[in-house]
Amino acid sequence: TFIILYIYYKHIKKTTQKIEDTIKQTYHSAMTDDLTKLYNRRYYNEFVGIELKRAIRNNKYVSFFMLDIDHFKLYNDAYGHFNGDNVIKEVAAVIRNNLQRETDLSFRLGGEEFAIFITDKKFTDIRYLAQKIIQDIYNLNINHEHNSDYGRVTISVGIKSQLAHKELHIDDLYKKADDALYEAKQNGRNQLKIG
Repeated sequence: TFIILYIYYKHIKKTTQKIEDTIKQTYHSAMTDDLTKLYNRRYYNEFVGIELKRAIRNNKYVSFFMLDIDHFKLYNDAYGHFNGDNVIKEVAAVIRNNLQRETDLSFRLGGEEFAIFITDKKFTDIRYLAQKIIQDIYNLNINHEHNSDYGRVTISVGIKSQLAHKELHIDDLYKKADDALYEAKQNGRNQLKIG
């Protein structure tokens, strides 16, 4: 009887582990973008506010990046959606490879638009990180004849960075970073602006 119980116990343990693994995979799939494997808009909506509240409690600096592929619609029109998807994947890989800490969150918000949320990093480090991402994407040297100033795929970045405080809302960071992104685009693209 002991042997039968032991075999039964091992079977239950193995089955339980499979169920737990399936639940984790399902949850991960629901929170990540299929194309890029970055977090998706749903994860952004559910968790960035929580991370901001944590930063407020701990009196930390927060930085919110908006990143956008320059002239992406023109790229899709010229090279097709398959190649456009590959560009999105390449950009996402550069973003992911430049984020070192587990707490540095990156998202594909939709289309060619990305976001990064970082807490507790010096302003000089934030600026360096954004410039490195811009340069790394430039260095991919992906042909884009309709990005006339550069002839290759580039991105523009807008950032809002500040000390978190109890009146600060994630929508404020988003809006100020988005305004800075718009300014980067208006000033010639392939650059960083800080709001």
